[in-house]
Amino acid sequence: MVVHFDTNVAPGLPWKFIPEVSRVEAKLGETKTVFFRVQNTGSVPSAGVATFNVQPGLMGGYFVKIACFCFDEKKLVFLTHHLCHAASTYLCSGFSEASILTLDGSGEELTTSLWHGKGTEITSIGKVEMPDSLGGYYATFTEYLGFKSDSEEGKLMGLAPFGAYCEDTQRKLDEVLSYDRDTGEFHLDVRKRFFGKRSYNQKFTDALVELLGPPRLPRQPFEERHKTIAFNVQWRLEQIGILLTRRLIKATGAPDLCVAGGVAMNCKMNGLLAQQPEVRGIFVQPASSDNGTALGAAMLCAKAGGVSKFKPMTHCYLGEGFSNDQIEKTLNEAKVNYRKSADVCGEAAAMLAEGKILGWFQGRAEVGARALGGRSILANPLIRDMRDKLNREVKHREGWRPFCPSLP
Repeated sequence: MVVHFDTNVAPGLPWKFIPEVSRVEAKLGETKTVFFRVQNTGSVPSAGVATFNVQPGLMGGYFVKIACFCFDEKKLVFLTHHLCHAASTYLCSGFSEASILTLDGSGEELTTSLWHGKGTEITSIGKVEMPDSLGGYYATFTEYLGFKSDSEEGKLMGLAPFGAYCEDTQRKLDEVLSYDRDTGEFHLDVRKRFFGKRSYNQKFTDALVELLGPPRLPRQPFEERHKTIAFNVQWRLEQIGILLTRRLIKATGAPDLCVAGGVAMNCKMNGLLAQQPEVRGIFVQPASSDNGTALGAAMLCAKAGGVSKFKPMTHCYLGEGFSNDQIEKTLNEAKVNYRKSADVCGEAAAMLAEGKILGWFQGRAEVGARALGGRSILANPLIRDMRDKLNREVKHREGWRPFCPSLP
């Protein structure tokens, strides 16, 4: 397979951005690294997003990340994707030493990385390369179950509790993602994902359909087998995550765990990792997916510039905030009827007790994908059909989708 590369730069951005080679020949099972050169040709520091194109398109799944770049005047600093993930969680954790696990679809050639953090130093102690990818595995089954990969993996996680463990399904999944029951080392069969005829979807081949049956189409009713597959796909991810964590902590001797990467958005897996006897404490970067690498890149550049200590991230309310004057001005411009309350919390509690649904807006917005009280929908879980009402009338989504409890 010959793969061709070219690049795009936004009009007006003073960059030269080109691949060192415009084509590579990739053989089955072979890893190829493609380097790009970026030059700021302007007179002042600038920032932007560089994109690249891959032909043929089916190879795009293997070349999906550009590492993080930081401009220091006219100097361009190259920082690898998984290192940025690792820094984004460890340097924010408040731990003086920790085991660091980064899991995603891919970043450059890596999909999983094991690290040891001590002081401000982060040392690699293990890695997994493409095509073996836990994020890729989960994306494949997200599509197989009728959802959109890279955005709706949470639906697979939410569907899983409606299924049950099935030994026969686990045997079939061994043919898709096999793993060592002692170490957690895993291997993804690319013949089920990319290499082969794909009559149903770009994320999986007909061989997967022959193994597990017809995929679910969007809006098609869920069958019991769909729920069973969801449970067992999730279960397998959790088992591998647990085994990798045990191996990592055994190697580092550091019982505190830091986790980042797109797969770290799987809060069910994170909860199980926190419960492992080897784990003393856990910190999961709230912006675990690719947006969090910007934070990691900034901290690594700060460290290179002489910063030797970082404040722990004690909350994630780092987004945009608005004053009462700004809010009142917006309400007046929109001609919305409103009144100021002398006891916001008391009135809100009374409304919730009556079964009303509230839009809650306070302070600065949350960083990351989770609504955690800054911009949230509030409802009373003591009312039996409240989940169904929220899903049907407010969220306009599948009735089985769960909500996060808020506890004092």
